[in-house]
Amino acid sequence: MKKNWIQFGVLALVTTLSLMPARADDAFIRVLHGLSLGSKVDVYIDGYKKYNDVKFSDLTKYIRVPAGYRTVRVATNSPARTIASTKRTFRRGEFYTIGVYGLPRQVRILNGHDSSGGTLYGQARLTAYNLSPGMKPFSVVAYLKGGRIQRLINNVSYGQGKSGNIPATALTVRLVRNGRILQTITGVSPRMGRKYAAYAIGRPSRNFRVLLDKTASQ
Repeated sequence: MKKNWIQFGVLALVTTLSLMPARADDAFIRVLHGLSLGSKVDVYIDGYKKYNDVKFSDLTKYIRVPAGYRTVRVATNSPARTIASTKRTFRRGEFYTIGVYGLPRQVRILNGHDSSGGTLYGQARLTAYNLSPGMKPFSVVAYLKGGRIQRLINNVSYGQGKSGNIPATALTVRLVRNGRILQTITGVSPRMGRKYAAYAIGRPSRNFRVLLDKTASQ
């Protein structure tokens, strides 16, 4: 399966870069809806609704919230029912992705700290998440100009996120398992010093897709 990384559908790119300077007491939070076969959800932070009608495969824009210890609650709106919640400390000036994934009766929550980790000089950094229920461990491979192949990240199990440095040059990214190509992402051009994330969501046999985006932490 071959898709361009700026195309929506089986592969979706969501650009969520925030160029605005952070206020001293702000953190930045966004939400991923990776719950396979799940309905639309609303997201509350400390009891206040911040996102409405987030649907499967949506990755919202970052919003500013006061840094500190916060409660994030995800609820369906028809009928109104809390399906997941988490509490954590959000540090000022840093970026986070909170997500739900799995199946409606087996909901898991993603607590992604997008500001963690650094990049090697001259390279970019990719974090791959396996949020696809039923998906066995996969690896991430880059295909470079001249026919070179470089393995980037190995054996990402369900519920895991693994990071690796990647070349800051035009390349094709593939998710692979036991020699089988699960997804091909073309037209990827990482920039030096930037961070990226790939989220594998949905059930392998039904609505599997990969969201590849640029994280806002620098």
